[in-house]
Amino acid sequence: MPVRPLKTQHYSAVKSIYREAFQRNGYTDKDLGRSWSKRLGASCGYFNGHGDLLGFGLAIDRDRWRKNYIHFLAVYKKYRGCGYGSKILHSMMKSLPNVYLWPEGDTDKETDALKGWYGSHGFRKSAKNFYVVHPYNTRSKSKPRPV
Repeated sequence: MPVRPLKTQHYSAVKSIYREAFQRNGYTDKDLGRSWSKRLGASCGYFNGHGDLLGFGLAIDRDRWRKNYIHFLAVYKKYRGCGYGSKILHSMMKSLPNVYLWPEGDTDKETDALKGWYGSHGFRKSAKNFYVVHPYNTRSKSKPRPV
């Protein structure tokens, strides 16, 4: 199965994808380290047939809001558009009730594209500008699309 849970030995591969995807946005390795140490079991990666990690999704529990938060979801640039991010997201959504996130790209255009991509997977903008997939326990209104 190409989508599998993330384990300790995957951290260096996750860090490589993370650096390519997020460090231009001002995130640091410390941000990844904090999220990695708090990751939920729903955090997962997409692996090719050789066992190489091509993308990952990292979810944490945000106690402050008592909701599950997808903190990072990224795929190596050369593999974007292949459906791997969708498979990662779909896998995470199966086990995360009330999941939410904050879409952020390098540019406004990228951020808008991400908002549209998450919208196609059932996420909707909340009153506080987060994107949620399970508002008010009505998942039937916003099911993730099959991949």
